[in-house]
Amino acid sequence: MAECLFSSGKPVNMADIVKELRKQRNGSVQTDIQYVYMHRCLVGLCENKKVMKREELSNFIKDFDVVAAARGK
Repeated sequence: MAECLFSSGKPVNMADIVKELRKQRNGSVQTDIQYVYMHRCLVGLCENKKVMKREELSNFIKDFDVVAAARGK
């Protein structure tokens, strides 16, 4: 689903992604850490698809790692 969004050339909106996920799988993304984890996955996809460079994403990745470690995930 995310790859389709990236290939459309339109800006990616996390709220729209969550809505679409919930259409496909009821009850998806119920907590804040799940929402942040979705961002992390999309950041990884951006990096893999060469949409963004790791340097551009490094602050988010560091912040995510801190939050995830604090939450014990």
